[in-house]
Amino acid sequence: MQKVPMVGINAATCDYVCVRSAKGGANDLKVLDQYVAYDQTQQSQSDVNAEIVYVGYGIEAPDYNLG
Repeated sequence: MQKVPMVGINAATCDYVCVRSAKGGANDLKVLDQYVAYDQTQQSQSDVNAEIVYVGYGIEAPDYNLG
């Protein structure tokens, strides 16, 4: 057996994520309902300068017509 350090992420630590645009607008998105994304840094805040692109739900279920 070898001990390996592990990092856990609890997605329920906050209720909302604030997304701010370069033009000054802001939107509060409900975590796990309107927004799911993590950057693997385990930090409470990350500054990102990029466009947000909706890519679907990540579900491939042709029998249910969900994807």
